[in-house]
Amino acid sequence: MLSASSVHRFSHPLAVLVGAALLPVGAPAAASDSPERGAYSIVDGVTADPAPDRAGAGRATVTGLDALGDGSPRVARTIGGIDFADEPAVLLDALSRLLGPELGRGDALAHRYPELRGRGARSAARLVFGSATGERLLYLLARHGYNGSHLAFPGAAPWLATELDVVIAALEDLPPSARPYDPGRARPLVIDASGYGLARFLGPDVAAAGEAILALSGPGAVGIRLSAYWQLSSDARKRAILVHELAHDLVRLKAGGRDWADAWSKATRRDRLATGRDAPGFVSTYAGTDWAEDLSESVVAYRYRPELLKRRAPHRYALLRRALFEGREYLEPDSDRRLAARTSASAGPPRRRA
Repeated sequence: MLSASSVHRFSHPLAVLVGAALLPVGAPAAASDSPERGAYSIVDGVTADPAPDRAGAGRATVTGLDALGDGSPRVARTIGGIDFADEPAVLLDALSRLLGPELGRGDALAHRYPELRGRGARSAARLVFGSATGERLLYLLARHGYNGSHLAFPGAAPWLATELDVVIAALEDLPPSARPYDPGRARPLVIDASGYGLARFLGPDVAAAGEAILALSGPGAVGIRLSAYWQLSSDARKRAILVHELAHDLVRLKAGGRDWADAWSKATRRDRLATGRDAPGFVSTYAGTDWAEDLSESVVAYRYRPELLKRRAPHRYALLRRALFEGREYLEPDSDRRLAARTSASAGPPRRRA
């Protein structure tokens, strides 16, 4: 029922997924380090990456905006009744999209923020969205093509700067070749203001069933939408969840040049033959839902748990290395020797969970 979109599902009322079990928020649970032994999603085994360095993230945003500004032509433009002169076009384009119809049309911006006269796009973003949040939103849109503004999309909630640090870190955990970017269209990346109401995007049957959705992207929900469940996760898990959703967006954008369903199916068949198993290995239970979820879960594993993916699905690992990551790998030193040892020591087919 939920395979048409990228969805991490949680039981209702409020619950989070830890390891292989659904537990109420606040219930104790041991972290799982073995997704192949039954974890629902690979994101539950991602614990190694540190939280973003807050001061470093702020400096990186400023440096990134500086670089974007230096590489963009300078223009003059009027946005919301405020005249901006000699500003980087890329930042003015991003600011206009961030302001949305509420402040970007007519003289709305000038009426609400007259003190912006004579100031620049970055000053405007800081004033409207907050001193720390504004520049991060500007960078997210100008650099990565995702619009996180609650003013631009009805039903979206404001971000915390610390949450945006995690979002930007997730995007930059991937090489440029593996980041979804469509210069002709800015896609929403927003937190749903209703808290736990993303099920409405999946139709009345899902909403009526009380499904609680963590993150959503796919047909009928352009971009990425997050619920309050995402906000309750650890920083490492938030990053992994976002990479899962980014993988769906990336495959859609690249679909015109590659038949991903066919390529993934061929690699999966080769993995079955190579490993001598009756069924292909998956990095998680959720990966067995369908090929698209297997691909997105595998992208997460490629970035954060590469040894696991290479051992369970060597041909799918090679396809991602070649087609998405352009040869870049994240294996630790000496991992090939340890991988060979673990593979030769394994006996019998892997255990599968329904």
